[in-house]
Amino acid sequence: MDPRFSDDEQLEKLKSWWHDNRWSIITGLVLGLSVVVGWNGWQQYTTSRAESASVLYERMLTADAAANLDAAEALASELIRDYGNSGYAGKAALLSAKLASQRGDYTAAAERLRWIIVESGEPGMVHVAQLRLGRVLIAAGDYAQAESVLNVADRGAFESQYAELLGDAYGAQNHLDKARNAYTASLDALPPSSSYRPILSMKLHNIAAE
Repeated sequence: MDPRFSDDEQLEKLKSWWHDNRWSIITGLVLGLSVVVGWNGWQQYTTSRAESASVLYERMLTADAAANLDAAEALASELIRDYGNSGYAGKAALLSAKLASQRGDYTAAAERLRWIIVESGEPGMVHVAQLRLGRVLIAAGDYAQAESVLNVADRGAFESQYAELLGDAYGAQNHLDKARNAYTASLDALPPSSSYRPILSMKLHNIAAE
């Protein structure tokens, strides 16, 4: 207590201060509680959605492993539609693209893979989708689009894979010099100890022999 004022004077000052400031204090407390309640609610909501997405993803993998392809496709579509912002959606789209490719539906496979490229915020997932899209386009005979997808400046740690697929695209068009250069670049980007080197060497040898 301030010794310059009596107890009654201190009490009157406190009452006066409360009268002048009570609404701002009450408003601040209400807002603070609203933020806490809202944040806790949001955390519970996001946790619940992540758990739901995880359950769907596990069901999708189980259906795929059991060769129940219709169910796997339906679950993948549900994940993409309802949980597009989750990390499971990109994986579901990869599986959906694989199933479409197995059916020979390269248009549907390409759509799924392009969705990943546009929507995924994970660089690794984008590279995987671009590489698979390149394979799909080559299988569909759309070599110009395949070259466009694969000729990217930022290849991350996938330099060898991009160059190999470009070699495949060039070779399919009988552009032998370009194919030879692409396979050579793929080999150069591959670690010396990689077990994949014999396959690339065989591709290069087959092109060189033509």
